[in-house]
Amino acid sequence: MWAVCDSATGYTIYFEIYEGKGSEQAKDSQEDMGIDHPYVESEAEAEARLRQGGDVVIKMLNGGQLREKGQIIVADNFFSSISLAKALVGTKTAFIGTARPHLKDWPKSVTSVKGDKPGTTRWKAMETEGGILTAFYWMDKRPVHLISTVDSPLETVTISRKRKGFPSGEEAIKKPKIVHR
Repeated sequence: MWAVCDSATGYTIYFEIYEGKGSEQAKDSQEDMGIDHPYVESEAEAEARLRQGGDVVIKMLNGGQLREKGQIIVADNFFSSISLAKALVGTKTAFIGTARPHLKDWPKSVTSVKGDKPGTTRWKAMETEGGILTAFYWMDKRPVHLISTVDSPLETVTISRKRKGFPSGEEAIKKPKIVHR
């Protein structure tokens, strides 16, 4: 099942039962429910459809009638891609998601390198038709790869992490805001 939910209330806005890749029944069920999608996809949205995750995000936004409503979409690495972020950046729909750095559209300069110490960051801002998106890497205990059309990679927040060996039992860590969100 795919679902679009409101993060503040937990309310399900729209959902769809996954019936298999390219299922005709899935296409017919939307028509039967009277859902009309007059929106014509852009070239960048067509590129995002190369992966199932991007296809699902666009389909769910259309089904939930959330296009161009100023929403922030938060997704995990199954759904995230640079091409999806490009598709959404110009449509008043912001995107933040974890990423898979091995995908073909991920910038090679924004990946982990053996020996990276905690706190290491790399990022690349890319200008698109609708705005700027950022591919981001941060080394915590493990590498974190993100895509964002919302936060700047230069903004940081300080958090406390419980840690043995520190006088207070806690260590102050500066985290990029993009990771903390």
